[in-house]
Amino acid sequence: EYLSSRSSVPMAKVEKPVAPYPDFIQLTQRVGVLLGRSVVSRVLDELQNQPEVAHWVSEGLSLHTGDHDSKNCRFCGEPIRPERLITLEGHFNKAYSDFQAEIDSMARTVSDHRQFVQSIKLPVKDLLYPNLREAYSKAVLTCTTQAGLVTQYLAVMERALVAKRDKPF
Repeated sequence: EYLSSRSSVPMAKVEKPVAPYPDFIQLTQRVGVLLGRSVVSRVLDELQNQPEVAHWVSEGLSLHTGDHDSKNCRFCGEPIRPERLITLEGHFNKAYSDFQAEIDSMARTVSDHRQFVQSIKLPVKDLLYPNLREAYSKAVLTCTTQAGLVTQYLAVMERALVAKRDKPF
């Protein structure tokens, strides 16, 4: 082993991989605070218990107010009662939309971190001297295992944020 090391030809320098992981404690705390919050609004039971319908109504509300103001429903063509619009706007108030935007932003941040961890590439062992390859292979396996656990952890955080966005109350 020593003779082969001594007689070996110098190899090219291997670039050290850089992996600036996020501060997981801070990220977890920020997500936890966000998941612990709820929105203050006049909650409509019919929308609180059906997130898919709530999302559809929220999108529809934006298509009937503001720049897209319409007195008739764009889906069925019937007149929209002003009191119904007021009720829906009370449910989907600014606090609601700000909270949804905050959750979406945090979910994107977590997703970006997850994609970064998945994209880390380590040098192949053949770039190292033969006497270092076995230890390096073990280290790569450990690193790959840890990266998988981190990826799973971030995926769980992302799913929790999506669930909170769907059921903010």
